[in-house]
Amino acid sequence: MTHDGADAASSEPETQSESESESESESESNPGQPRQQLDVLLSNLAARGWKKSGAVKEVPVGDRGTYFMATYKKQGWTLNARHGTLSAWNQ
Repeated sequence: MTHDGADAASSEPETQSESESESESESESNPGQPRQQLDVLLSNLAARGWKKSGAVKEVPVGDRGTYFMATYKKQGWTLNARHGTLSAWNQ
């Protein structure tokens, strides 16, 4: 996350994180689960006042998965959300 000049002391920190080990067993049983979690995370960002900035990019990576990237802004902060479903990354 980058900051474009607003006073960091005046903003409340907002973090959302998920490690691979937390979602690994869920992902194996439901291949769409990581994308559903991403959609929930992006909805939560919007609910907290983050605004999309620019176009959302989602591109296939051969027949092995997809790569997703979106940029959000709030009060001078920029957040880049990325998600990949490449099978090589999940092994």
